[in-house]
Amino acid sequence: MYNILGQSDLRISPIGIGGNLLGSCVEKNEAHEILSKAQGLGINFIDTANVYGNKKSESIIGDFLRKEQRRDKWVVATKLGLQKGQSSDFTANKKSIVEGVENSLKKLQTDVIDLYQIHRFDSKTPPEETFETLNSLAEKGKIKYYGICNFATDQLKTALNNGANKNFFVSAQMGLNLFKRKHLPTTFPLCAHHNIGVLA
Repeated sequence: MYNILGQSDLRISPIGIGGNLLGSCVEKNEAHEILSKAQGLGINFIDTANVYGNKKSESIIGDFLRKEQRRDKWVVATKLGLQKGQSSDFTANKKSIVEGVENSLKKLQTDVIDLYQIHRFDSKTPPEETFETLNSLAEKGKIKYYGICNFATDQLKTALNNGANKNFFVSAQMGLNLFKRKHLPTTFPLCAHHNIGVLA
């Protein structure tokens, strides 16, 4: 069983593979075994970032996709990520996004990124600049869709009111588990109202 992500045509498995440890705690060969096993179990969604796994995660995933020749079997999501402790100021400007997408395309060895995500809200860059850049990249076919991560409810509202195109803006990723529940009464209803898929 697969779920449609928001208003996109992306069909993703209910459980995905997180790429954070690929390249740091998990080396390339073991990572490829994990991805192969996951694929055999019907998992088709992988979520990574340009900074994950000591900046090696995207390359490991790209090598796997090339070796297996199964790019069409996977929905690949990556992020314009931040290192731990790094400020998000000026990280989602046009230059950073365009360079980030090009670098991720090369590392992932793909022609298009299925879902490109902004890791954290950048209060120093006008949101119109961020989302006009993402819209342009989607129109050019560099990315299919985009989403946001770790945005507070007010920050999500800012995105929706300042250039985010609902044809391309399809997901919000946030922490959710038995102990982390703050998004349930606030961000979740907003996502539901705008048909934005939640990656929890």
